Amino acid sequence: YRWPYYYTHNKESRAKSDLLAKVLAVQSDDIIEERDMNVALLSMEGLDAGFAHKIQRLMKNPDRTKIFTSLQYNASQMTSILRSLHFLITSRYHAGVLSLPKQVPQIAIGHDLRIRDLYADLGMSELFTDHEDPMRFWEISNDTGDVFSHYDAVKEKLKKGYETYLNRERLNPELLKVFLENTHPEWLD
Repeated sequence: YRWPYYYTHNKESRAKSDLLAKVLAVQSDDIIEERDMNVALLSMEGLDAGFAHKIQRLMKNPDRTKIFTSLQYNASQMTSILRSLHFLITSRYHAGVLSLPKQVPQIAIGHDLRIRDLYADLGMSELFTDHEDPMRFWEISNDTGDVFSHYDAVKEKLKKGYETYLNRERLNPELLKVFLENTHPEWLD
């Protein structure tokens, strides 16, 4: 995944990215100033590191942030960091899933069907905002306020969602066995 082959951006997508960085910088400053919380900027993929640094540069309180990237931390360390958060704004499916065992209250903005489906499965579609929604930046702020206003209820919803995912996961060996019996029975010998 190296430039120029992947993740190249045209002028319009760069403008959208710059606007999102500004919005996330403002939201981060609001969390710092209104809730007296520090902010962790996580880049789950090395490609996200530049975006995290852009957000930090745009902030009024960059000294209250720390950037964690997958270039510096391994998967286990990033998972531990995710699970230690008090709140998560994500656009990455894996960040949402990996934080589930600790029921980290979260919202998402995204273009990925996986994270949209994750939030639907969790019964939290109202906390997912499509990246093309014209009200997306207002939604991020509104959803953040809603999570903090209903913090315990959101954690309970995440707990139930996590239990549902664990139950589904337990079915995987049997589903795989049935699939193999029907498609490649010779592989079971």
